[in-house]
Amino acid sequence: MTLTRHPRALGYFCAGAFQDRDGAVAHEISMNPSWFEAQGDDGSFSTLVHEMVHLWRHVHGKANRKGGKGSGGYHDVVWADRMELLGLMPSKSGSPGGSRTGYSMSHYIIEGGRFDLACHEWLLTAPGIDWRDARIERPSAPTERGAAEPPALSPKNTRTRFVCLTCEVKAWSRASAKLACVDCNIPLVVR
Repeated sequence: MTLTRHPRALGYFCAGAFQDRDGAVAHEISMNPSWFEAQGDDGSFSTLVHEMVHLWRHVHGKANRKGGKGSGGYHDVVWADRMELLGLMPSKSGSPGGSRTGYSMSHYIIEGGRFDLACHEWLLTAPGIDWRDARIERPSAPTERGAAEPPALSPKNTRTRFVCLTCEVKAWSRASAKLACVDCNIPLVVR
């Protein structure tokens, strides 16, 4: 497990990312702490499970129709079926109706599904994710889940480019702007 602040990723899986002195290989699952507050505990844990399904797919997943495991970064039917089995619906848009397979995929939690029930039970008795990105400005009053955005770094000019991680729509505004993609229902990130 590692942490990253990659501007386009909530998390990622990288096969064979590490090797020890004896040649043993380890895979990497990385999470982006800039999104922990915006996603909330359930959303952050769902991202972890999303990446764990990539690990499962790499190590144990059966071959696809063409006999292989797909190209790097591609979310195929085998991966999508496993996600759905675990209670996470793969969706290109991150909401109902989005394509189940492809590159740059998101997901949403299936209400009453395996993940939803297990996560809810876990959060009743165990702590959520206590640490948050220190670079995010927080309001003094509590906000609803999803109200926080990843930090906007200080720009060198007066315009900052924001990008939707799902559909890659772009917008330019001041760095402190709070922008969201209406089509994908997610916050835009500085890029």
